[in-house]
Amino acid sequence: MPKAVSVIICTRDRAESLQETLRALGETVVPGDLVAEVLVVDNGSRDRTRPVVRQAKIWGQSPRYLYEPRSGLSFARNTGMAAARGEVLLWTDDDVRPGGAWIEALARPILDGLADAVAGRIKLAPCLERPWLQPWHRVCLAVDAPTTGDFDLTGANMAFARRVLETVPAFDLEMGAGSCVGAGAETLFSRQLVAAGYRLLAGGEESTVEHHCGEHRLMRSSLTDVLMRHGRSQGYIAYHWKHRRVWFPALHGGRSLLGLCGLRILQRLRNDGDPVIGRREARWLWRWSYYRQMMIESQGPRHYERFGLEKLVSCSPREEVFAQRRVA
Repeated sequence: MPKAVSVIICTRDRAESLQETLRALGETVVPGDLVAEVLVVDNGSRDRTRPVVRQAKIWGQSPRYLYEPRSGLSFARNTGMAAARGEVLLWTDDDVRPGGAWIEALARPILDGLADAVAGRIKLAPCLERPWLQPWHRVCLAVDAPTTGDFDLTGANMAFARRVLETVPAFDLEMGAGSCVGAGAETLFSRQLVAAGYRLLAGGEESTVEHHCGEHRLMRSSLTDVLMRHGRSQGYIAYHWKHRRVWFPALHGGRSLLGLCGLRILQRLRNDGDPVIGRREARWLWRWSYYRQMMIESQGPRHYERFGLEKLVSCSPREEVFAQRRVA
């Protein structure tokens, strides 16, 4: 009997890009011993997302359309997981183009018992390549993630067995795009899988997808925002999951902010302001955001046992105040 896999795409207000993703997905090959379904989780879109999904045909059938009105990528992902029917859940984004062997490359190691989760490779669309792109810029663009040593799953290209949800049941609702923290839900989920004893495998070349994230993501303002969200997410994980405590986080954050301001003033005096973010500036930005988040989180209770697999507390009224401060 064929085994079932589910492809899940979460989207919000990207109808045109989603249409191209669905077209590319329709050109992928479903191995003969598998049956596949596609779920599109609409996270409160106000554009043509619904008709785009309804009109799409993938492997002779329409994708399943799910509407999740609660804003936040983790809400959408958890909704998709609950509705999926497959033994393996494959994930990609609405600005990604998978290759022809993508399903086989991600699902087969899990179905063959070689892994419990697979991190597929992500490359930047050729039209977005720039000579100034450095490794820290590529991290901000979610491309060229490490495939050796310790690595995390990336939402644009990952897969895991449904069975892992018996132990690690959900993505943290306070993490991920559109949330209080703004990023890092896959990072925490990955580390929880490893803590639970599950095996993460890096996908091969055939697992590669192209990330068509748009030219706006190359702008200085966008790179700055991503770096700050990464710092916030690591601060959240450090306090709530790792149970780290930094003495005087406000002092560390203040030093980082002074370092950042001093660097920018020096660049202005030298009239050599870089139109893109350099390594030193990226480090100061990340550190400032990290310590600021640690300071905020330390005012409330921890949400996990140390290296825990399930959340201990939901957002209380007091935590809602902290959530608003995180967004601000």
